[in-house]
Amino acid sequence: MIKLKLPRLGDTSVEFEADSVINFPDGLPGFETCHRFKLFHEEGKPSINWLQSLDNPDVMFSLRDPALLNISYDVSLSDADEKLLESAPGDELLMALIVYKDGKAENKTAAVQAHMLAPIILNVSKRRGMQKILKNIDAQVVFSGT
Repeated sequence: MIKLKLPRLGDTSVEFEADSVINFPDGLPGFETCHRFKLFHEEGKPSINWLQSLDNPDVMFSLRDPALLNISYDVSLSDADEKLLESAPGDELLMALIVYKDGKAENKTAAVQAHMLAPIILNVSKRRGMQKILKNIDAQVVFSGT
């Protein structure tokens, strides 16, 4: 069992099995040294997930299922993507969007934005992930709420 403190959530701790760690072989753009992540959600809030780096405790991303934002994608994985994810027929793949509040916002009710140009793709079956940079999309979703 691994115990992890989450400084971005007020030093809350979570415990999890080592085999639930997701490996991002190439890291994430801007965070290339972060390869090991844990995906979790707060109890009672399954629609918002957190992707916490195990290599750098200060690196954590908020993730949402694009379907919950009424967004659908038709994404094709390249051979290199499939190799990176170790994707095989029957593997469970899922996609998530990084969501964030504008860091310059002065109040807590600032709009939350979704990074639609670079969804996270996870091979749940193999515990591998990547961030897929999309080139043929020109939009951003902004939604308000708490």
